[in-house]
Amino acid sequence: MSERGTERSSTNDQFVKARMLALLRERLHPSAYEEGPDRYNYSDRTEPCYTGRIHENRQRLICHLNPNGKIYALCFSRNTEGGDSDVPCVSRAYCLGDLFEDNISYETGAVKVDMEHLKRVPGASTPELVAEVAAGLRKPDDLMKLNTVANEWIAGKFPLLGIRSGVNTGKTVFCGAVGDELWQASDRPITTIMITYRVAQAEDLKRRFPRTANYLDLKADYENQWFQDPNDKHNLLTALQSRKDFPEIVVQVDSLLNLRPGGIGEVAPFDPKTIQRLELMDPSIYTDGMEPRVGRIFGVSVDAV
Repeated sequence: MSERGTERSSTNDQFVKARMLALLRERLHPSAYEEGPDRYNYSDRTEPCYTGRIHENRQRLICHLNPNGKIYALCFSRNTEGGDSDVPCVSRAYCLGDLFEDNISYETGAVKVDMEHLKRVPGASTPELVAEVAAGLRKPDDLMKLNTVANEWIAGKFPLLGIRSGVNTGKTVFCGAVGDELWQASDRPITTIMITYRVAQAEDLKRRFPRTANYLDLKADYENQWFQDPNDKHNLLTALQSRKDFPEIVVQVDSLLNLRPGGIGEVAPFDPKTIQRLELMDPSIYTDGMEPRVGRIFGVSVDAV
């Protein structure tokens, strides 16, 4: 399974380019600027290249994202004089860093599995099986590892379940299965929210999870209708804000503020909160502080999922 989000596409292209330029400026050339698609240059020609050489002409670089999420820079210079290497810059690329800043810290605490598709099977990890593993009587397979973590999250051992994997590996289906499980086990209607960053994605989730109400449908179908706030009889709510009437919703990130009654304060807690492909969001959304914005609305600390 590839690293999450490392498949470059039209949806994350701007984020990838912005990250390339940021790493290039931070790790190699502070005066770097973008010159074309994945082509970069730098205005201060006293800055040494990654071989320690000074390039007096307008030598360019390209940046490349490889499948494991590493970003490399390659200078086209064929000069072999000076520097700290016997080979020219063009003969070797220089690793600038990770596409995602938290890769190292994430991998340190991550449970890694090698599965084509993520599968939610609660019985794949039972207390008895976990005890056998702890006693050295059994080796856990990837299905058990994945579902052990999911079971612990459901039990409240940690607040956030972050999943990183490639496209079409079943993240949404996995989260949906967990939601169905919680819904069936609850003695009350559970409240869920799926946060997306595109209208098309919100519509797709609505089709895949029929219990959910799409924020656009709620706005159109209940435009002039108000709902009683069960916690305050003097307060009226929109359809999007009424968890009693619409406990499970899909909301685009730009409409999150509309969850606040009167436009102020925090939103009442949902049971599970699913953030769809946060790392692939448009950079203008991401750099505006998506995580803090979600945190202010829900009163929680949110990481990229």
